[in-house]
Amino acid sequence: MTLAVRRIREAASNGTLAKTRDLIPALFWWRRQTDENEVLAWTKAEMASDDFIVHFARDAVQETVSHSLGFGDLADRVGRRREYVPLEELRRVIDVDILQARVREIFQNPKCGDEQIGVLKRFIDAPKKQGRD
Repeated sequence: MTLAVRRIREAASNGTLAKTRDLIPALFWWRRQTDENEVLAWTKAEMASDDFIVHFARDAVQETVSHSLGFGDLADRVGRRREYVPLEELRRVIDVDILQARVREIFQNPKCGDEQIGVLKRFIDAPKKQGRD
């Protein structure tokens, strides 16, 4: 076992991994170094935490920017920004069905703060990308 794997497991057990800035890339890295069951078991346990769900939902929304080629001066001068959630890819590191249910549950909780509501609404409203479409 490499030092990096020991460190990520330590971060997972002491709670710092759940709060890391680049959570999703870290989970994919961890999965490549070990096996998916270890990562899936950890994320399943973490989904009991509202803070984890909000943090994961924030990181899960991806964005693309596109420009049209157009003809002459008809090309887009400003790119079109689109957000999406890559559900099929995320399925490798988290149970997306439980994730979506927890997002809705927290979103509907009257005690949910404005910032959390904004993050969860962005996740809920973003189109869910299935596979490589």
